Amino acid sequence: MSDIRQPAVAGSFYPASKRELADVVKSLLASTEATRTPGTIVAAMAPHAGYVFSGDTAAKVWAALDAENAETFVLVGNSHAFSLDKGAVWTSGAFATPLGDVLIDEELASMLLENGDIFESAASPHIREHSLEVQLPFIQAVAPRAKITPVLLSSSFSFQKSLEVGRALAKAVKKHTRKTIIIASSDMSHFPSDAVAREWDSRILEAIGRFDCKMVDEVERNARKSHEDGLEVGLCGKEAVVAVMTAAKELGAETAAVLHYANSSDASRDKSRVVGYGAALFLKSSKNKKSEEDSSAVGISAKNQKILLKIARSAITSKLFAKNPGVPSALDTELLRPAAVFVTLTSSGGALRGCIGATREFAALHKAVREMAIAAAFEDSRFAPVTAVELNDIKIEISVLSKLRRVASADDIKTGIDGVSVRRGAKTGIFLPQVWEHFARKEDFLDELCYQKAGLPPKAWKDSSTELYVFTVTKFKE
Repeated sequence: MSDIRQPAVAGSFYPASKRELADVVKSLLASTEATRTPGTIVAAMAPHAGYVFSGDTAAKVWAALDAENAETFVLVGNSHAFSLDKGAVWTSGAFATPLGDVLIDEELASMLLENGDIFESAASPHIREHSLEVQLPFIQAVAPRAKITPVLLSSSFSFQKSLEVGRALAKAVKKHTRKTIIIASSDMSHFPSDAVAREWDSRILEAIGRFDCKMVDEVERNARKSHEDGLEVGLCGKEAVVAVMTAAKELGAETAAVLHYANSSDASRDKSRVVGYGAALFLKSSKNKKSEEDSSAVGISAKNQKILLKIARSAITSKLFAKNPGVPSALDTELLRPAAVFVTLTSSGGALRGCIGATREFAALHKAVREMAIAAAFEDSRFAPVTAVELNDIKIEISVLSKLRRVASADDIKTGIDGVSVRRGAKTGIFLPQVWEHFARKEDFLDELCYQKAGLPPKAWKDSSTELYVFTVTKFKE
């Protein structure tokens, strides 16, 4: 095996000039805000197209990794040109870019090769492959002393084999003494229209956000089978993504955070045939902080609050007039993460006109808002469906719920602040924090919650067999 792999796509996917490349990477990183993560980054997914198309999305990942002080990055991608039986590992020397050489972590590569059923030393698949190479200039910018372990998989790998690769990766990383982060290099949909790409990519990112490998595999296979509007593939490095997600879980990651989404039309303006790009982190959080974070308010920017309110109104309008509401063109971290949402409709006089939601994170935020807006307008059994005549007079309020946290007794419920859910057997009921304005006493609030919402005796909240949960909301309205 040649010790130094030379750049294959310098001058096409990114600048061949050392100075120009350094300036481009610096600019991409400077133009994005580093994500504040609720824990330690164990792994990530970054796109691998030309920087003009996916550089902004990739920079979201590498800006977040800047503070992690990683010593080794395991770069995992799919070979675009080779059908492989095993993971192909480049084991020695370095990968070169116009910025210099990135050394191979030969110790970790050797550890991977101990599992000969899963990995083998192979140079040929790496020589012309771009998917790992495009990550290197970012590594040289944020962690210039870090080493890499390059691994290529194949689209011919079964789902089960991808899981086995992930477990083998984790086993080697656990034994390694250097701080190591694993990167899945993958683009998303190829080559449907912009609208179809955003719809399918949103579904796959939702599965990634749920940290659900099986769901990722199923949604991607459904995308591929659909052939919708020229769609050839939903996640071009699916096997790498599934393997890295599996490894991340084995290494203690508990949550996934989708950072950003874009597609090639954002740069080219050609919406007829696009490629999608997603960025995500896989995180190991502090157990001690988890319960506090569960009931903390969900942060949503003013910009995204406006987008979500537009999505809600568009969903109702589209349902009324039998139109397709589509997927919003701007999908960033907040819009893509799984969320529990309530949508409340009021008439111009302030009277309730519909309110429906979910207490569990059942879909990406933008999709949850769309579905709950339609449900509030047309499926609340207390009211007739919204009509076109009254649509302009209706005001929309969205409440995004924190995770529910069980409390020992009503003493732990904060009056005027906490939303509350009660459960006993199959009976359940919920009051949003906004409902406190109708009650002067906690006892009255809980009595009404049990009786009106859960169909329980008013004082059921005092019974030890009744479970009490609290949460907070981030609310915003038109």
